Amino acid sequence: MNLEGATIILSGAEDGDDIMAVTGMNIFAGQPVRMGNQLTLTLNGTALRTAYQTALASISYQNHHSHPAMFVASTKTLTFTVHDGQNVSNEVEVTINFLP
Repeated sequence: MNLEGATIILSGAEDGDDIMAVTGMNIFAGQPVRMGNQLTLTLNGTALRTAYQTALASISYQNHHSHPAMFVASTKTLTFTVHDGQNVSNEVEVTINFLP
């Protein structure tokens, strides 16, 4: 089964500090787009479901807080969807708690 795309949304993103990328994959990843406190990464292109699974598993996250000593506990949510060109999957949501 082929998929046509995936969307990954990081909610709770901090302006300029949070970075999300697909590492080591050749699936057509666009640049993350920031809107408010959400960072959205979109993958596009026809590929086998297993290729998308590998790409989604390779997503990396970094926080480049300019003052690490001021880092406070926070919660961020990753929301994943995939589509096959006609149907969009249910959302899968993962909550991540960061501690100082």
